Amino acid sequence: MVGFRCIERACFSLEQFFDNLDMEWEQIAVCSVYGWLEK
Repeated sequence: MVGFRCIERACFSLEQFFDNLDMEWEQIAVCSVYGWLEK
């Protein structure tokens, strides 16, 4: 899935989230959801 790879990089902090705003919004949303569910 598109979420798994970005969880490690983009989802664990808001700073990293904003650093990765160059990703497509769908990918960001999926990544964020997976990241927050993992916590």
